[in-house]
Amino acid sequence: MKKIIRLVIFCLIFSTILSARPVAAQAQSDDPLWLSAEAGDKSAEVQVTTRSIDAQTLEVHITFPGVWAETAKTEHGMFTRLFLTDYGQNQEAGQPNLPVYSSQIQIPTDSNVRLEVVQVQSRSLKLADNNLPDSVFPVQLPAPKSGPQPPWIAPDPKTYQISLAYPAQPAQLGETYQMRGYHLQPLQIWPVRYTPASGQLELLQTLTLRLSWPKISADRGSTRLYDPAFAALVTGQVLNPTQQSSTLNAVPSSASGYLIITPDDAFAAALTPLVSLKQSEGYEVTLATFTHIGGSTTTAIKSYVENAYDTWSTPPAYLLLVGDSNLIPAWPASKMRSGKLTDLYYATMNGAGDYVPDILYGRLPGRTAQQITDMVNKISAYAAFNGTESWQKKAAFIATCDDVYYPIAEGTHNDIISTYALPLGYTGIFPNNLQAGGDQLYCISASATGTNVINAINDQRALITFSGHGGVTGWAGPSVYQSNVRNLNNNSVFPFVASFACETSDFANISITETFGETWVLQPQKGAIAYLGSADYSYWDQDDRLERALYDSLMAAPYAPPSLGAAVFDGLTSVQAWFSGSAQYYWETYSILGDPTTRIWLGPRTTPPPTEYFYYYLPLVSR
Repeated sequence: MKKIIRLVIFCLIFSTILSARPVAAQAQSDDPLWLSAEAGDKSAEVQVTTRSIDAQTLEVHITFPGVWAETAKTEHGMFTRLFLTDYGQNQEAGQPNLPVYSSQIQIPTDSNVRLEVVQVQSRSLKLADNNLPDSVFPVQLPAPKSGPQPPWIAPDPKTYQISLAYPAQPAQLGETYQMRGYHLQPLQIWPVRYTPASGQLELLQTLTLRLSWPKISADRGSTRLYDPAFAALVTGQVLNPTQQSSTLNAVPSSASGYLIITPDDAFAAALTPLVSLKQSEGYEVTLATFTHIGGSTTTAIKSYVENAYDTWSTPPAYLLLVGDSNLIPAWPASKMRSGKLTDLYYATMNGAGDYVPDILYGRLPGRTAQQITDMVNKISAYAAFNGTESWQKKAAFIATCDDVYYPIAEGTHNDIISTYALPLGYTGIFPNNLQAGGDQLYCISASATGTNVINAINDQRALITFSGHGGVTGWAGPSVYQSNVRNLNNNSVFPFVASFACETSDFANISITETFGETWVLQPQKGAIAYLGSADYSYWDQDDRLERALYDSLMAAPYAPPSLGAAVFDGLTSVQAWFSGSAQYYWETYSILGDPTTRIWLGPRTTPPPTEYFYYYLPLVSR
């Protein structure tokens, strides 16, 4: 079992600090100032230790280093902006925007957790004494990458007049949720509290918490639901990975369940090579048509999936829908705009209101058996690679032409390049030939054009990552359209394309037969092996977090990568931890066009591949 812990230290943090700031604060700012929790301490590392008192009690001890502060000069006045790399933020608009450390614990099913603050040590300081404005920048509404920008939200007058510390307590529990038999309790901690009336900050130095829950005679969890991918996901995201809520960590069955649903026998025949491939990889595959299901409606299909999850000896851990939305309908979304559809609710197994999937899912959006054959052929060819192909170490990072928000997109790319792509030996041809770390196709800082993007892709790329404006037919600056994708000459090279943009993966759009994301995966013998994209508007801050967490998951152990479904789950879980108000929306809008069991080639694989892969990322890191 391989454990990788990403620690953020001062020498690394400063190089990415500007790109980590919330975009709501796109205002003129001075250089950031480090406010240390310990006088004279220049460290920027959070330390977390846990101790199980008994089977029902967990003690968590956290040492915080301090916080970054800067003066934000806006047309609405001068504010102090407080932030920390790899931390979330308060979500209530108009309230003081304070960094939030988010994690979670694993507890027995249906338990109620009691949170007790055992010990607090802190340092107080006044903002004015550090030449900072007394008023902390207020939380703003999320900034979408398309559509109208949100209005300015003024500081809430009630909160900003109080003479007590905000928030009232340094820690609180979130709403518990179920995920494939695991019962998870979110935990949020404010390393900084703010007293508005006096302009005073309380910087936590150390905090000890005790979490307890009632003793139960037996947990209703079942070994039947165990799957290595989900066990790895949970282990990487909780503070108490050895504290089992059930017997879900028992010896797993010999195979992960993989359910493939398709309309009819013609499509099923086209899927025969995929079924054989996945069986050879160790999956227990079930191929079901509408005849087996007994209907073609969302309700009928969901009932079949639920029955498989609830009763099969090897319940599906992966779900592949094979057919476009005219053949396999998608679900009405709860949080996206009216008329938008999602596949999410085929994968949620815990009743109404559940939006965290219990099954990792994707879709092959073909309308004909030939299109299915073309996509299956690419999946088979991709699986036959060995990771030593020259193009497997080529990557393209493409950033927006938006002259306000471009530092966010470029900063996110730069962090991934410096952390992963450069050390792993990726290259590109723009702006330099050779460009270490991959192409930096940045519209603003490098004057990249759509032609530059197409030239780079035709030079063969394994990874293509875009962040900026988009729509159902393409990327808007640097501009790339469906016609460009259809005319690519990167034959027999199948990159993974991650599109952090609005609507490029709106596969269920009733006004267009084929959206941009679909075009990428439908191209025979070229285009993408898989496409990650959004069906509705995406947002600058949330996309920044999703991209970083996705690549943390994919690339932290390049010779034993997780499945694409697991990596995307990891990324969306991180968005949920950072931006709880956007959680359901992001689970709905982002999805995989492609096979969720695909393991992206990042280099030669270990032999034999590990059965479980554990990876950690902030803010859910901490051991």
